[in-house]
Amino acid sequence: VLLGLGGFETSTKTILNSSINLKLNPVAELYITSYDKIPLLWKENYGNGFFIIFNGTMLNEKNNRGLLAGIISLARKDLIYPIVNIKMVDIDDFPAPIPKGRDEKIYEEFNRDITQFYREVWWSEMIKISKKYDIRYSCFVIESYNNNTTPPFKKADSEKMQNLLIYGKELLESGGEIGLHGYNHQSLAPEGYIKQNLGYIPWKNKENMSESIRELIRFIHGVFGKYTLRAYVPPSNILSSEGRQAAIEANPDLKIIASVYNRNPEGDAYVQEFEIAKDGIIEFPRISAGYERSDAKMWSIYNGVNLYGIFAHFVHPDDILDSSRTGGKSWTQLSKEFESIIGEVNKRYNWLRGFTISSASQELIKYLESKPSVEYSNNNIKIYTNNFRNNIYCLMRTDSVILESKNCDYLKISNNAYLLTLKDPVCELKLAVNQ
Repeated sequence: VLLGLGGFETSTKTILNSSINLKLNPVAELYITSYDKIPLLWKENYGNGFFIIFNGTMLNEKNNRGLLAGIISLARKDLIYPIVNIKMVDIDDFPAPIPKGRDEKIYEEFNRDITQFYREVWWSEMIKISKKYDIRYSCFVIESYNNNTTPPFKKADSEKMQNLLIYGKELLESGGEIGLHGYNHQSLAPEGYIKQNLGYIPWKNKENMSESIRELIRFIHGVFGKYTLRAYVPPSNILSSEGRQAAIEANPDLKIIASVYNRNPEGDAYVQEFEIAKDGIIEFPRISAGYERSDAKMWSIYNGVNLYGIFAHFVHPDDILDSSRTGGKSWTQLSKEFESIIGEVNKRYNWLRGFTISSASQELIKYLESKPSVEYSNNNIKIYTNNFRNNIYCLMRTDSVILESKNCDYLKISNNAYLLTLKDPVCELKLAVNQ
């Protein structure tokens, strides 16, 4: 049902579902079951057609939308739908001030203080992973970790500027991108907005918020000249309407806001869909996060790829220093799990293309504004694309074999799927006759 997931099993309790306890007609074709053998998804013939039935409540959660796309593919012999076809990893809070001194676990493992660890171990391994799997990091800068929400905002010292220069230069040389996170890590929100117990200081007004972003831009431009800063990630993925407006007003170059795809229990996260907002800002959520691998995280990733053709992930460097965020795991363990996540995506979906957030957002615009429609006729398929842009990507879910194509490249990516690249507003496919 989901591409790349033949035989996938999970017992994670984060996938919540309620079902009716029932038994199937023996002639039904069963696709998914629960661990206690309750049928979840099946197909049963009826007259000249068939019904596809899902026995559950989980499809109302956006995290399971990829499953919905897979279910629809069972109902259409040769289903074609557009995707973005990208993979990207954001690093929030980087470059940022690095804590001084020792972390005992890190020192015991690597015989290095925190500064040395980030420079010689963490960043080195992150760069190796990016090169190995064609990942291009988008990194979001913090100037200070003070709690000041009232101007004037103290300018960073030479050590912080040197830190930005060293890491930023290597990031850009590796094909990465620099974006805005915050002057400090105080979410742009007024009194009473934040429901989580984060200890953040509320902002008195929008003008103070804007000035903090302007100071961050001055800090980055002090090192990298007139580098264009197109993307913004709100600290802790919390952003009020006033904060959103402040970030836009402070930075005329701002094109993208990247927060989260899934809601949080407190209800204060800036939750997004993949869309262009009414004011022209590209809303580009990240679907998964963290270094640790889990079934729930992989499930989110698989659904994102199956529906949108998007792997959008983010991490924080300072997670490593907080045992509550890492489950007490060492960097040796975390780095292996992080590479396992990236490696699994590369193995199952090696057709995904690596981008930073700005270039990925241009692909997202193309996906949102181009409108393919499909005409099916026996073993011939025509695809007409309104508002065509070069290289529109589609997934084709089919058991058929493509024999010929016109104005369309195709790549077989699984036993029952092709990746299509549309090269013209009108494309044609010829399929083998099924015996």
